Amino acid sequence: MIMNKYIKNSLWLLVEKVVSILGALFITIYTARYLGPEKMGNINYAMALGAIAVPISQLGSQTLIFDKTAKSRKTGIFLLVATSKIRFSIFLIVSLLIVLSQYLMGNEDGLLILSFILLSCFFTSQDAYKPFFDATFQSKKNSIAAQVGLFSALVSRLGLVYSSASLVFFTLPYIMHTAIPFFIRKKWFAKETNEYSFPQRKIRRYRSFASSAGVPLTLSSLSIILYVKVGQLILGSQVGLHDVGLYNAASTLAQGWLFLPVTIITVGLAKVIGDGESKEIGFSFISFLILIISSIIASFFVFFNNEIIQLTYGTEFKGAADSLIILSISSVFSALGTVSYRMIIHYGGYTFLMKKMLIMAVFNIGLSFYLIGEYGLYGAALAVLITEFLSSTLFNYPFKSGLVLSIHARCIFSLNYLRLKN
Repeated sequence: MIMNKYIKNSLWLLVEKVVSILGALFITIYTARYLGPEKMGNINYAMALGAIAVPISQLGSQTLIFDKTAKSRKTGIFLLVATSKIRFSIFLIVSLLIVLSQYLMGNEDGLLILSFILLSCFFTSQDAYKPFFDATFQSKKNSIAAQVGLFSALVSRLGLVYSSASLVFFTLPYIMHTAIPFFIRKKWFAKETNEYSFPQRKIRRYRSFASSAGVPLTLSSLSIILYVKVGQLILGSQVGLHDVGLYNAASTLAQGWLFLPVTIITVGLAKVIGDGESKEIGFSFISFLILIISSIIASFFVFFNNEIIQLTYGTEFKGAADSLIILSISSVFSALGTVSYRMIIHYGGYTFLMKKMLIMAVFNIGLSFYLIGEYGLYGAALAVLITEFLSSTLFNYPFKSGLVLSIHARCIFSLNYLRLKN
């Protein structure tokens, strides 16, 4: 019965990821073919700026809520409620600062597009219901909500292309894509928790915990966003929005298949975290599984990069083919790093992650400036690969006297985990 629960939850997670990612890929590619690299780069640049506001305002709540809910449903509920006003306030302040910075830099033409993209990011930053439902094995609800939002965005984009709408209107589907699932999940969460009362004393205590534990997570998450998005920002300011469009095309394809390892990680860790024993071999098993699956998928993009770009984005985006090779390989290390990240969180390594990711962010920004200055678009992709490799391996190994190194070293022997669980 318990295993059946895991299987059902895994299937719904997989359905959500497949539909969401493939649907998003389709509408992104379809829109990009219509708008072209330059106009699409304008939207991508705004999205890169908006992505900075999300991890800051979330204050690490996504990871904290999943981890705490997996151990205690009631704790997860109180934590989610306690952090809602914090997320709202921080996002508002950060968004205003981003808009003001772009105005002072003279980017007045893109302010309207940026404002709409920030609105779509707002709902992402406030949606702490998704990790709650994942941790309580209710991924079916997340899947349904995501599909409704995705279908609405898909229909609206098709309509915009058909009617030859102007660029600013193409930001509206991004808002629908995030707002609709948010309101659906919020309503379901309210129904599940209507019997709870939330006294201010408890709320303050959970809010205090979230703030102390969330700051290191926020800094580490922000650092991840910076070294993923900094390439687009530097390309936009130093090279031009055309190359931003090409970079985003390669990045979208290179990361489009990550839903599969992410699903395995989410489901697998919910099981491993609940184990009283054999946790470390469980982490090794998930790492090994992720590494094998990711490498196989990435190989397909490496060997058929030109054909994939031509088939999806079209001739205008052929300049993204070489970057697709590099970014596909970097996605393998990104997936592996996700397992290590969640494992370090489980062992309370918030401060370690904060320090490590700040170092990685500074390293990547300097590396990106140099490589983009030397090699342009290809340099942006190369900077991501080098950073992802170091972040998922060498810079994780000092944690707990080499715990991550030990887990990676034992990956090939971790198949015993299945025998132990059986």
